[in-house]
Amino acid sequence: MVMQERSEDVTIYVFYLPGNPAVSRNNKRRYCFTSKTGEILNGQIKEYRRLKNQLDALLDEWKSTYKGEPRRIQFPLKKSRRDVFDHEFFINAEPNQDKYENKHPIEYKGHILRSKNELLLAQTIDRMGYEFKEEIYVEFDEFTHFCPDITFYVPEADKVILTEFDGAMDKPRYISKSYHNTASCVSNGLVEMKDFVVIRVGSGYDINAEQIEKMIYSAIDSAIDDIIL
Repeated sequence: MVMQERSEDVTIYVFYLPGNPAVSRNNKRRYCFTSKTGEILNGQIKEYRRLKNQLDALLDEWKSTYKGEPRRIQFPLKKSRRDVFDHEFFINAEPNQDKYENKHPIEYKGHILRSKNELLLAQTIDRMGYEFKEEIYVEFDEFTHFCPDITFYVPEADKVILTEFDGAMDKPRYISKSYHNTASCVSNGLVEMKDFVVIRVGSGYDINAEQIEKMIYSAIDSAIDDIIL
């Protein structure tokens, strides 16, 4: 796909379209930038150029540090263990499914959160560049289900990770809830600090974004170990 600029308009020539073998260099499609399709394609071209520049910069950095070429990772990824939740699950999941009344809702970029701790967690994951949803409905069977605080998707590892912020672990009823949810995850094939992350602190203890970020990156690194190179 190339873009040819003129003084009066911009023309986009398409040599390949997924799912349409009729489009080729010998049978290209031509779209004016001002058309609806042209506007969409123009946005895709700009995003491609941005990603290409980012990739070139990363490759230059790699070559300045290492002798060999970086490995080429093919998608879809092959993994040594099956993920319980996949990208399709994440895309289709609806947020805010916890029916417990949210008495003091906190809004952040269109997301409705329940506490300052959840806000800190959401802001940290957002700053790390990952798409997230709050309180999606996770069901293992008809008797085992819960709504994790934040669930986010890691595209480079094709991984969905659940996160819970248990901020009152010095109170017995919160301790019971926390370990019940953890036991539910583990008994249904999830691995803590890989498939799910639980941040456990007492009521009087403050945790900062840097500490949360380290825990999340640790889980992502563990998830990457499942990828077959």
